Amino acid sequence: MPDPTKYVGLLLGPLLFALVWAWPMEALSPALRVTLVLHAVQGMSQKEVAEVLDCAEGTVAWRISEARRILRQKLKHVLGGEQNHDD
Repeated sequence: MPDPTKYVGLLLGPLLFALVWAWPMEALSPALRVTLVLHAVQGMSQKEVAEVLDCAEGTVAWRISEARRILRQKLKHVLGGEQNHDD
């Protein structure tokens, strides 16, 4: 019989990832969240995201930048404290 403990990491990894990212993502407005997910998770280019959301590429670029700034602020303590990212 296989050792079930070797699968704990496979289950906890995604769960911990989801828990770490769930609460900071809630801080994003729906527009920022969907833009970031389409770009960073779905792998769409900024141009593709702009087409899907029917907005300018510059708007997409700003939303991605703003979403990342907010997430950095929320995750600052997790990432190791004071890091300067031109906030």
